[in-house]
Amino acid sequence: MNAIIVTSNTNSNTSTIVTQTRLGHPIPNLQCLDSPSHGQHLRQSKYQDDYRQNIFRTGPCLIYNCHGLTFAARRTTIIDSQAVHRILQDDQYKEIPRKEALPGDIVVYIARGTSDIDHSGIVIEGPNDLGLPTVVSKWGGYGEVVHLESHCPYPDTIVKYYRIEK
Repeated sequence: MNAIIVTSNTNSNTSTIVTQTRLGHPIPNLQCLDSPSHGQHLRQSKYQDDYRQNIFRTGPCLIYNCHGLTFAARRTTIIDSQAVHRILQDDQYKEIPRKEALPGDIVVYIARGTSDIDHSGIVIEGPNDLGLPTVVSKWGGYGEVVHLESHCPYPDTIVKYYRIEK
């Protein structure tokens, strides 16, 4: 699994907020209000070196993760992959082909051989000449990044695009 995992100590300043699907199913979540560690800042710098072609929009933040950016308006961390599946179902997302991706659609990265959704993001530009959309996503407790679909630390995944049509 190539997911970016952010661990926090037991003294974390954490809370939850009410988050639900359209059908009212609760979405487990966690907000960590601690400041990012020095190590997280160093890791973000390493990502910036490794992915120079990307635009790093923000610095590290522990309040939300990629799924919180994509499905909860940057308000919280959605950790459970099954909760993301529930959102896709309850909110009536429909899978679309990559070539039809438009700004506002979402992208999910599914671990090969599983149904685990390791990563998600929001399409901000349709496919380029190579057929790759540009997305904004958040890499764990690190920052938000604008990148082509494949220019992220989730290489061994199946990428799918979704749109709400209702």
